[in-house]
Amino acid sequence: MQKMIRSLVGDVASLLLPGFIILRLLILNDSAAAFESYAEEKRPPPYLMQSSTFWREHYSSDDAILPFLFPFLLWTCCWIYARIFKKKDFAKWYSLHTLHHAGAIAQASCSLYFHDDAVFHERIPILWSMSYFVIDIVDCLYMGHILYIAHGVVCLALGLANYNIPLLRTLRMNSKATYIETSSILLYQVKQYRQPWLFLLFAITYTCCRILWIPYMMKELLDNGMEYTNIIFLLLVVFYFLQIHWYIKIIKIVITGADNTNNKKEDGDGDSKKDAAADTANKSEKEE
Repeated sequence: MQKMIRSLVGDVASLLLPGFIILRLLILNDSAAAFESYAEEKRPPPYLMQSSTFWREHYSSDDAILPFLFPFLLWTCCWIYARIFKKKDFAKWYSLHTLHHAGAIAQASCSLYFHDDAVFHERIPILWSMSYFVIDIVDCLYMGHILYIAHGVVCLALGLANYNIPLLRTLRMNSKATYIETSSILLYQVKQYRQPWLFLLFAITYTCCRILWIPYMMKELLDNGMEYTNIIFLLLVVFYFLQIHWYIKIIKIVITGADNTNNKKEDGDGDSKKDAAADTANKSEKEE
């Protein structure tokens, strides 16, 4: 239990730092706009104004490369580290994958909250995930994981769709889709520690983030003019039925309990749910 708590604390700490930096930049950016109307004596120090200008021009602009470059360098360095130190498997580096999911959720939350590209551009969380899947594909190619190569390519294609299709960009569907990955964060903990209470928490989160949230997204697309026959919508429907398939397995585990026999079954389903988590990433694809 102590080991699990220390691991969870470490994961949370690693996730809070980038979120704190982003939030600080947002506050500076928002404050800079407000300070324009203040009296001269209340203007912020020059370094604050410079930070705000840097954010607007080099990170939250329509053509900024840094939102892709910074995370790409992060994932690349982590992958090289995993290859040099063989004990660290990139595919099973759960803390790193948690960092990606939580970072995507934090950035998406900022995008949805401000709903203003001048303050926090929708392309920031899109590029954060696209850079991640580029390295994920490289790792799958290196390891020869054919199935996950296809998964990574699909997710990358979805990122491009969310980036380029006007309706999806306007509705910030990529940001809304990131909340689906909340269950993936818990899935890593379930697979690592196999605690019944963690699995129950995972089941509740899965219900909220996939079974309830995805239909809401589908309705929003239809309400904003997307046709039932649109390929994006059809892919989303297929993806949703896949989630239902895994959800039935999850409910069966919850009902049967966690005795020794069922623990074996849970292990098997847990591996299947890892595939479901990969398919969940495909959810992003549907949105694109």
